Amino acid sequence: MLEAYKRGFDSSIATTFNIFPQLGVKIHKYVFSGRADEAKPLQEKLTKAVAGISKYGSWVQTMKEAMILFTPFDVGPPRDPIIRLSSAQINNMAENVKILKI
Repeated sequence: MLEAYKRGFDSSIATTFNIFPQLGVKIHKYVFSGRADEAKPLQEKLTKAVAGISKYGSWVQTMKEAMILFTPFDVGPPRDPIIRLSSAQINNMAENVKILKI
């Protein structure tokens, strides 16, 4: 997001905003108030969170579990033929994001 905003994009639609809206809002705010340097560590944190989530499976598998873990919304499991992540994968995902202190 940071680099897109710096290149002239004025908005963004991303699955990660459903999970970590506070980061998306702050990144946008900082860039458009001339404080892109303050947005950089937030973008890095968001990038690390996405990497720590998505490494356990497909985009739909991982993002659904992340929404259940990190938001107040239970979006339910993925539909067939996509299978749900294992408990171990979900626990590892949670730990990967927890250490980022988002």
